[in-house]
Amino acid sequence: MIDGTDLLIFSLATLLVVIAPGPGMLYVISRGIAGGRKAGIISALGTSTGIAAHILAAAFGLSLIIYATEIGFRITKWAGGVYLLFLAWKTFTHRQGLTSNTGKVHGSHTSIFWQGLLVNALNPKVALFFLAFIPQFVNPESDSVPAQTIALGTIFMILTVIVFAAYGISAAMIRKWLIEQPRIHKVIDWAMGSLFVFLGIRLVLSGHR
Repeated sequence: MIDGTDLLIFSLATLLVVIAPGPGMLYVISRGIAGGRKAGIISALGTSTGIAAHILAAAFGLSLIIYATEIGFRITKWAGGVYLLFLAWKTFTHRQGLTSNTGKVHGSHTSIFWQGLLVNALNPKVALFFLAFIPQFVNPESDSVPAQTIALGTIFMILTVIVFAAYGISAAMIRKWLIEQPRIHKVIDWAMGSLFVFLGIRLVLSGHR
């Protein structure tokens, strides 16, 4: 059983972590601008679901194996870095401008969901975060440690969905204005693409420790 005070502290700490800038947040904002409110919410669900893989891995020790093994860490970080660069390339090269028809912008909602999922699922730094963060709130003398880890991870996912959906909806709110300002939209596209490049390169060049 997780102590109530620890649960409150965990929730507050999670909120601070979730609102911090990162690849997931950036992806949600870009989808909200490009596809509207629904795309923003779906991308929030996708990025949050990508966290589930790390929660399960942390619960059963798989993250520790990946992080402790040099080749496992390298493969994971290169996959994540290359994927972020792929998203940057898509952002730079798409030719369809913003329109009032949000349903046909930047692919189907299914692809938006899966792209968001991969953004977090392929980030080894998320795995490291769960290994370092969640165990601080797990009581090894009470209940099953994997069960506690999954419970805390679920809370983390729920809060992530709420915060990221708010980001996506907020981004969608300026969409109508951006439709009337195509030059500004292009600037935002290049800014988003450049940030994806920066995050991708930083991930690839990141050290094991």
